Amino acid sequence: MAILIFPIGLVLGWLIRPPHRAAVVTAGLGGIALAVLVVLLVAGVDVSPLETLVLLFGTPIAAVSAFHVSRWRLTRTTRE
Repeated sequence: MAILIFPIGLVLGWLIRPPHRAAVVTAGLGGIALAVLVVLLVAGVDVSPLETLVLLFGTPIAAVSAFHVSRWRLTRTTRE
């Protein structure tokens, strides 16, 4: 499930402008998902360490991807 942060980042980058807002929304979504995993871990639910690592390291990558996709879309629409 955590690997979904990558396509979510790309979709948010495609839909949200300006680029910094797309990156912030993606990072916020990843942060919320990570917080949910921590709450589940504290509650005693078995949480996959791989899911946690993917969210921990994948969220910044997805946010940067969202930023670049949004910036690309913004420059593409202003040229036309």
